[in-house]
This record gives sequence, C-alpha cells and structure tokens, in this order.
Amino acid sequence: MVLEVFRKLDDLPTLPNVASALMRMGAEENVQVEDITRLIEGDPSTAARLLKIVNSASQGLQRKVSSVGRAVVMLGVNGVRNVLLSMQVFSVFGEQAREKNSALFEIWKHCLAVASASELVAENTGGLLPEDAFTAGLLHDIGKIALYSAAPEEYQKVIEAVRESGTPISDAERAVFEVDHCEAGRYIAEKWALPEALVGAAYTHHLLPDVTDFSDQIALTSAVVAVADDLVRRQRIGFSGTPESWEPPEEIFALIGLDEKNIVDIRTHLVERISARSAILDVDIPEADIYLESLQKANSLLGNFNEDLRETRCDLERSQRRLQAVTDLNAALGSSFDCDRALAGMAEKVYEHLPAGKVVTYCVDERGQSVFGSVRNGSSTTKSFVISALKDSPNDVAGLGDDREILVHLVRELAGKLDEGTGLATLIAGRLLYVPISVGNGQRAGILVETSESHRVFQEDLQFLGEAAGLFLERAILESRLRSESEKLIISNRKSRGFYEQLLGTRKLAAIGRMAAGAAHEINNPLAIVSGRVQLLLKMEAEEPKKRHLDMIRSQCDRMSRIISDILTFAKPEKPVLAAVSPPEVVDSAIAQVADRALAKDVHFTRDFPAHLAQIAGDFPKIEQAFRNILANAIDASETAGEITIAAALAEKDRFLAVTFADKGKGMGRETLNNIFEPFFTTKEGSGIGLGLSICHSIIASHGGKVRVKSTPGQGTVFTLLLPVWKGL
Repeated sequence: MVLEVFRKLDDLPTLPNVASALMRMGAEENVQVEDITRLIEGDPSTAARLLKIVNSASQGLQRKVSSVGRAVVMLGVNGVRNVLLSMQVFSVFGEQAREKNSALFEIWKHCLAVASASELVAENTGGLLPEDAFTAGLLHDIGKIALYSAAPEEYQKVIEAVRESGTPISDAERAVFEVDHCEAGRYIAEKWALPEALVGAAYTHHLLPDVTDFSDQIALTSAVVAVADDLVRRQRIGFSGTPESWEPPEEIFALIGLDEKNIVDIRTHLVERISARSAILDVDIPEADIYLESLQKANSLLGNFNEDLRETRCDLERSQRRLQAVTDLNAALGSSFDCDRALAGMAEKVYEHLPAGKVVTYCVDERGQSVFGSVRNGSSTTKSFVISALKDSPNDVAGLGDDREILVHLVRELAGKLDEGTGLATLIAGRLLYVPISVGNGQRAGILVETSESHRVFQEDLQFLGEAAGLFLERAILESRLRSESEKLIISNRKSRGFYEQLLGTRKLAAIGRMAAGAAHEINNPLAIVSGRVQLLLKMEAEEPKKRHLDMIRSQCDRMSRIISDILTFAKPEKPVLAAVSPPEVVDSAIAQVADRALAKDVHFTRDFPAHLAQIAGDFPKIEQAFRNILANAIDASETAGEITIAAALAEKDRFLAVTFADKGKGMGRETLNNIFEPFFTTKEGSGIGLGLSICHSIIASHGGKVRVKSTPGQGTVFTLLLPVWKGL
C-alpha cells in the first residue's frame, strides 16, 4: 500500500519551469535582478499575478507598480521567489481548491492561515525572514493536498473519519494509506527540490522542534510553523483535522522570541493578514467570512460539548438510579439468604425503579422440575407462585393471574426449550422484556418485565439490575445449599458419635464379658465341690439344727450357680437359632415364669395385641428370657396393685415388630437411664447383680433387633423391643 501511494505521488505534476528556475537562482550567490525579471516576464500570467500581489492594499503603496523589474526590487530576490513559489504550488493543485466550502479549499484556507500566522510570528520575533516564514507555513500541509489530489475518494474517507469520530488526521491517514501527510509532504518537497527549511517544516510541524539558537534556520522554521499552526487551530480557521491538544511550552516561545504581548498582537492582526494574503492563492477571502467561520465552529463545538455534557449527565443519573436500586435491594434483603425472599425483593425493587407494568422474577430448581418466583404489579403486595412439572405436586399461579404469555414462558423454562444464548431479548411482540439471570451454578433464572407505551424500560437498566440480582440470588442459593449441607453434616456427626459410643460400649461389654467368663469359670469348680460336699453331709446328718444350716448352705450354692450361669450367658451368648415365634405365646410364657413374683405384689398384666399379628424371627427360649427380665424389672418397679401393659405393632416400614412393656411405677432419672444396660449396674440394694437388662440387650442385639426405653420419675417406664419380622427361611 505504501509503494502504491508513493507511485501515485510520483504521477502528480511537477513544479512549472518558472518555479524550478527560481529555486535554482535562489541557490546562487550572485543572482542579478535583471535575470529574475527576464525569467518572470517570459511567463505573462505569472508576471500579471506578481504585479497584482505587489499592488494589493497590504503593500500600502500610493501608486501602482507597473513593471516587473520594480516589483522585483520592492520584494527582493528572496521575496519574489517565495511569492512565486507559493503561486506555482497552488496552481499545481489549486483548481479544485477554488471551489469554496470544498474539503480541499478548507485545507488550503488552513494553510494560508498558518502562512499568515508564521509571517506575523517572524515579524514579532526576528531571526527568520517573514516571507520565508510565510512560504513555510503555506506549504506545511502540502502532504494533505498531495494525498487528496493523488487519491481523492480515499482521502475523503479520511476526512469523514476525522469529522465523525474525532480521530486525529494522521491516524486516519495511516489507517487508509499507511503513511500520513507529514511523510507525504516531505516526499513531495524533496521531489521538487525545495529548500531544506521547507522540507523540515512539512515533515516536523507536529513535533516539538529542538531550537537552540537563531542560526539553525531549519529548526527555527519548523518551530515558527509549529507555533503558528497551533494558533490557527485554536482560532478554528480552515480544516486541520488535528485536535487542539498541543500546547507549545513557554521555553519554545522564549527561544523564538515570543511573549504574551506578541501573541495578542498576532491574534489581533491574523484575520486581516489572511484576507490580504488570499490574493496569492488567486481567491478572495473577506475578513467577515473568516470571523463568521470561526464563530460558527466555536458555536458548533460548544453545542457538541453541551450535547456530550447532557448525555453524560443522563448517563450519570441513570447510573445513580441503578446504584440506588442495587442499594435498596441490598437493604431489603439484609442478611437473609432465603431464595424466595430474594426473588420477592428483586421483583419489588425492579418494579420500584423501572417504569414497568408488571415484574416477574423466577428461578428453576436444580432438577428442573419446578419453577418458583414472585410477581409485582399494580397491587400493593408482592405475590409468589410455584409451577411444578411433577404430577402430584400442587401449582400456585394465583399471583400470575391470567397472563398466558408469562405462563407459556415459564412452562418453556421447565421444558428447557428457551434459548438463553440470545441474551437480552424482546418476547411476545415487544410486550415483555426478558433478561436471564446468571446464577453461576447451572440453574436457570430470569426477570420478565411488562412494557407499554406508558411504561418504557431501558434494556441497559434492566440488564444492570439483572446482573446485580444474579449476585443476590446466587448468594441465596449458595447459602441455602450451605445450610442444607451443614444440617446433613450435623446429623452425620451425631450418627457417627452414636456409632462411636455404641462401639465403645460393645468393646467395654466384650471386655467385661471376658473378665466375667474367666471369673465364673474359676468360681464354678470350687462351688461344685462345696455343693457336692454339702449334699453328702445332708444325707449323713441326723440332727435337725445342723441339717437346717447345711440346707441354707446348699440354697446359697444354688443361688451362686444361677448367678454364674447368668454371667456366662452374658459373657458368651449363644448364637440364636431363628424360627417363627408367635409374640403372644412367648409373652404368655414369660408371664407364667414371673407369676408368683407378680402375685406377691398384686401386679396385673394387660395385653394389647391386634387380631392378626406378624410372627417374629427369633429363638423362643432366648426371647422368653429377654421378656422375662423386662417383666421382672417392671414388677419390681411397680407399686402394690400396679398394672403392666404389653402391646405389639409393626414398625419401621413393617420390617420390625415393636413389643412394648409399660409400667406405672416409680420411673428412672436420666443418670439411671444412661447406665441401665451396663453390666453389674443395679439399683436394687441386696437383690440382683445387675445383669438382667444387659442380658436382655445382648439377646435382642444378637437377633438383629433394638432396645429403646423411655422413663419419667414418678410416672413409670416403657421398654420397646424391636424384633425382625419373620420372612421365612
């Protein structure tokens, strides 16, 4: 692209012969006025334009100059060269530039204004001839004119980009041509063999020149043109395309000899000088037109600034409303992280802050089986709703009324058919605005807003509130999940603690059993010898008093034998032989064995069995022993003339039969309840060794059952034995 641009620049016309000859003469040291005069007189049109410029009002002459020679003497060799060079350059590109209000005309006008300002700067500072400064200023943007002439359609795109988006013209040029006007200007100036000062001004007028003193004419020329270009851009004369951002530092003003008074003087005379020098370009630019243009551009800029300010103010107000809505939503929800409350609060605040006829907020559950949410409309309350895809689940859509379109949308959510990839979408012929809420955990949620002519909702506002609402809803969902998981963890910990305590209890019982078994074995052998010797002595003894003492010893030996038997039963329980056992039969058998004990305290038994009762899987003798131990304890705890109620019913999804033994005795406190299954624990002073309930617990556990007990001091005790229901072998 760059090579193509330079090829087009090569195709542009060269300077006329008169201008080229003047460039060569200007480089000679001993050029004569007569030589320059003959050169100009050889081109009548050039001579006529030179005389017109010399006789212009700006020269302040009392009578007109009629000869080229006198004009050359008045302007000087350097002045004539610069004037004619300016004229000839304009003649190469100037045909289109004479059409006022065209883009090229506006560029040339800017160049003429910079030339006039450069001339005034040189007049106020010294160090640079005013006519040299004028020519440098006039040709500083020759690159723009060359690019426009080489590719007018493409350069028009550059101008449009600058005017529409405010893009700096150098950036726009590089985007289209890959070169800017500074590079193109240097290329043309070098091609035409212009003086180095003019080449430098065309290439560096947007840079900050490095001026050390007035002897460096190239740097000084660039500095003067750069300052003049900035002054003209601030006056908004012609088309520059460069933002008013470059502010020449004070040191460069000092280096080229400018002060504040000079700046005021230049600005005062700039428009007048531009109008006077417009003859060089063979155009007429009245001062009034320049002032009017500058004023119009200033007014336009002020109007654009006011419009930008109004839009900014509207954006700030809208942002403030959005932030206030989020603040109100946060205040409404507070520290509550309940999903239903979050949806209700969202509906309430969106309705308050948007001109909506109706607001629906909703969320689909994790399994996609139901959608729940809240509705806020003209009524004073926010109503909730639930729509379920499950057959037996009730639906509550009273809050939605008969709004079929919203119902259709929510039902589609359950079917998973809604395309959320469209983002913010208008639904149902423009009546509903929909914005999906990003929850972050895969759940679908959203806001539906009813709009109308009287309820115009900005989509950006709804999108902003939707994003904020998503954070609140996600927080509520996460909090709900965390609460649920915490409850599960607490339950799990409780179960683990129970299992641990049960394991410790089992281990302790096993240890006690091993110890008891060892002790019983050691005691049993000597006891058998004692019991045998006592029985022999009883047969041999004839005296009654001695026989009574020996019989007492035999009785206590029998008692000790039974205790040892209980210890061995507890310590080494036999594996039960399971069979179908009738609960009433085993209960009756156990009652028969404690009948004498009950009769002694006048305790009565009440049976509460259903007509058809399931059988249990058990070992009859062992189950009987367990029931007997429970009944014995109940009799001991009952008052005289007490009552024990025995009942049975299916439990735990019919897998177990629950047999309950309830008495109305003295009951037990918490400390006693915590120890009743401990081996050798007893509250019966002088009777029993505390193995009855331990053996009962061991028997029921060996059957795969459970033992539960409830007791209240002074109100009695209820033992519940859960035994597996017989399912057959």
